[in-house]
Amino acid sequence: MAFEKFTKTGRGAKPVVSIWKKGQLGFNQGAVESFDLENKGYVILYFDPDEKKIGFEFTNDETAEGALKFKVRKTGASIGAKYFLDYYHVDYERMSAAGTKYGLKFDEKAGLYIVDLNPGNEAKDDG
Repeated sequence: MAFEKFTKTGRGAKPVVSIWKKGQLGFNQGAVESFDLENKGYVILYFDPDEKKIGFEFTNDETAEGALKFKVRKTGASIGAKYFLDYYHVDYERMSAAGTKYGLKFDEKAGLYIVDLNPGNEAKDDG
């Protein structure tokens, strides 16, 4: 077995989304790399009000209904989601200034990346 040199930098490789106090959603560098967000550029948001979960469908189709453009930077990607969060009564104003972080998991059945907003599902790492 040969050693592989590690040259990547960043705060975390696990895909994490943050909900910021100003109504934005931020994806860490782990999410950008895991979901190839640099080559997507858009996201379609879904919400399950019974389960209190947000679903994400990443796409490069700017004409897809509901597609929101996100900005990719060195440290991650972000979108303005205040209208979405307000519409579904997600209390983002209670989030910390740095954002409350949640892990992203792919749901095969739904075909979406999912964030569970129920208490106790916040990410434990600094993602």
